[in-house]
Amino acid sequence: MDTDSAGSGAPLHTVSDAVENDGCQRIFVETTLALIKPDAVDRSAEIEDIILRSGFSILRVRSSLYCRNSIENILCEGSS
Repeated sequence: MDTDSAGSGAPLHTVSDAVENDGCQRIFVETTLALIKPDAVDRSAEIEDIILRSGFSILRVRSSLYCRNSIENILCEGSS
């Protein structure tokens, strides 16, 4: 299930910096993926509150079930 609101689940954070180069303004955006492990899902509202109080913005929330192999692939892609 995907929602584009500040709900609970796996939030993303965005930071933008504007850089001017040759008269053109470019914006660089950084996103961070947060995964809540199954044993902490019942505390997702509390975890989300901590994330928001830390200055992060939640862009999208997705609740999904993944197999171990899928999680390993996601983590490998994020580290490159």
